[in-house]
Amino acid sequence: MQEFFQFLVISNLSLLVVWGSYKLFLENNTFHGWNRAYLLIGSVLSLVIPLLPTQRTTSEALIGIELPTLDVSGGILQTTVHFIPLNPYFLFYSIGLLVALWFFVQSLASLVSLLKQSESETLHGVTVLRSEKAGPFSFLTIIHLPKYVSPSHLETVLRHEMAHVKLMHTYDVLWLRILQILFWFNPLLLLYKQSLQAIHEYQADALTQVDGSKERYVEIQVEQLFDLPRELSLANSFYNPINLKKRVNMIYSEKTSKWATMRYAVAVPVIAIVALMTACTEVPVDLVEQETDKVYENGVEVMPEYVGGMAALFAFVGEAIRYPEAAEAENITGKVFVGFVVDKNGKVGQVEVVKGVRDDLDSEAVRVVSEMPDWTPGMHDGKKVSVHMVLPISYQL
Repeated sequence: MQEFFQFLVISNLSLLVVWGSYKLFLENNTFHGWNRAYLLIGSVLSLVIPLLPTQRTTSEALIGIELPTLDVSGGILQTTVHFIPLNPYFLFYSIGLLVALWFFVQSLASLVSLLKQSESETLHGVTVLRSEKAGPFSFLTIIHLPKYVSPSHLETVLRHEMAHVKLMHTYDVLWLRILQILFWFNPLLLLYKQSLQAIHEYQADALTQVDGSKERYVEIQVEQLFDLPRELSLANSFYNPINLKKRVNMIYSEKTSKWATMRYAVAVPVIAIVALMTACTEVPVDLVEQETDKVYENGVEVMPEYVGGMAALFAFVGEAIRYPEAAEAENITGKVFVGFVVDKNGKVGQVEVVKGVRDDLDSEAVRVVSEMPDWTPGMHDGKKVSVHMVLPISYQL
């Protein structure tokens, strides 16, 4: 579970770095295709970076490979099945994810419902759907136009939506919506999505007004502003009041000099730096006997195994352990977590109480674990390795 939350944190920090670099260095240039690629590739890398192999270890309490709990009752060993309690943070995350998924399904259902209610029509050799319930938009290969579009504007609006279809912008929007579901708690993704959709509009604008004057194209946008309903947020729209000012400025902007591509030489390495920082090694001295003999906490390919398996381990502890008389007389119960290391030779060492109850119960648990015979050592990358284990021993009356 800890690894999952670490994945969420690193992914969202990576998204922040990518978007921040875009806003600082790239947003105002006219390399729209490159900017689009930068944001899309950056969003994919945000999922890949947390999965990079690391050699990070930690000495926090209870960190290690935990074995099944052994119950001791009056000197008699019992084996019990312990259910992993549901992590409240994971429950909260799951509820949020389901809510975000529900909104996505609702949005998709509203879009499909509108398209079903629209009438098919051929305009300038292109089949479109028309209705009076929404402004012009495109979704995948489908183009919707409102019936109230001025005839003098119709061709321009149609060409704009055809540009969205040609450039496959819907797939970008769907991908960002998936990220918004996965990272529903991150408001940055709304800004990230808006930045990407602004690039979509810049690209479509550039393709639409090639043969016409810039002034006339801007007039069409200003004269008829259609606000796309929120439930149709999956679609691309010709009229977007939020981005209109930026779009007009971009239309009148001079093409960015090719020398400005050097900005990517600054922005792109930022992602590499994040990846490097994620994969950096942290090896605390207290868990490592020598630099060449690292003690693994998790992620071992082949786990150490008690000779004869868990049944033999239970049998050994059951015969060796005794419920301290004083603790039994005073009805003292509790669970002792004993940490130990199975080294690359299978020897048991570094036995210590990770979390105890009281001295006599703790000492008895440590004594028994210290007397365990050799294990079959763990293996990683084809080599025998030392592995930190935790054995919970529960004293019950």
